[in-house]
Amino acid sequence: RGYTPEIINAFCNEIGVTRNYNVVQYDRLANAARNNLHENAPRVMAVLNPIKVILTNYPIESIPPLVVNDFPFDANKGTHTVTIEKEIYIDSNDFRDVDSEDYFGLAPGKLVNLKYAFRIRCDEVIAENGKQVLLCSILPNDPNGEKPKGTIHWVPSTNAVVAEVRLYNYLFLVEEPTDDDWEKQLNPDSEIVITNALIDPSFNSYYLPTNKTHYQFERIGFFVIDRESDLPNNKFIFNLTVSLKDSKPVSSTGTEVNKGANKSRKEEQAKQLAEKLARKQISPNDLFRSQTDLYSLFDEDGVPTHDQLGEKLSKTTIKKLRKEWEKQKLLYESK
Repeated sequence: RGYTPEIINAFCNEIGVTRNYNVVQYDRLANAARNNLHENAPRVMAVLNPIKVILTNYPIESIPPLVVNDFPFDANKGTHTVTIEKEIYIDSNDFRDVDSEDYFGLAPGKLVNLKYAFRIRCDEVIAENGKQVLLCSILPNDPNGEKPKGTIHWVPSTNAVVAEVRLYNYLFLVEEPTDDDWEKQLNPDSEIVITNALIDPSFNSYYLPTNKTHYQFERIGFFVIDRESDLPNNKFIFNLTVSLKDSKPVSSTGTEVNKGANKSRKEEQAKQLAEKLARKQISPNDLFRSQTDLYSLFDEDGVPTHDQLGEKLSKTTIKKLRKEWEKQKLLYESK
């Protein structure tokens, strides 16, 4: 997972030592990791669930490579280049067929900023080999033009590196597993493996990776190269160390380093993607059955009918749980 000695030591220094039995929230360890990797993990763009974008008015002469900082907050820590082409890939989480006011990604007829590049507008959605392809146009820089609300990341089509990415969720379905039922409380979706992620090639060209190298996949999280990677043959496996919970690192006191910073909506959406992918794998019939600390009896669909003490649930509670079951059924059948 990439929890280095420096991260563990910072975590231990924060929680201190006590003689009493104590349970420390995982979030405190995650914050220690974010604070450390924010300063030490160079940035790179990666697309976990690719969707092709064709820039229909891409100029005949190639656009020169774009120079970006390895660390956005310190230009002195190095730079790398990214190459934008006629065909690029964005994350499917950054596109919707139907737009809404609270959505800042790409949608038909809508504008977004391509990170480090320019504005684009989605003009048409077509099918290619059974997959969606977005036909978009580049918009000229115009100070008086429409300003997109959202900025999305991307990777080039021709030389993006295909990689396996492993996303990790909580190991247990409950906060404090019990000694007797801990096996039943294991989360079957604690690991999600994505086999066709695309990584910008700059990580390989500029950073000379090893099986201990960390990167921040922009707007997603901090990742480390797994020891099972075959680096000489460019077969990379990335493990999620910690997601980008906050737009700025958190200090040991739990406050943001930049007090004026707000939580990034797009980074929060990226975190929610992993949770949604995990939830898609759960059958609606199994949604509540593992929650034996809350419920003791279920109907034939797996909807709880009695609480953990054997008392019958109210009709209102069962109706609410049934609605949640129906939502899970739709999500499960959409995978």
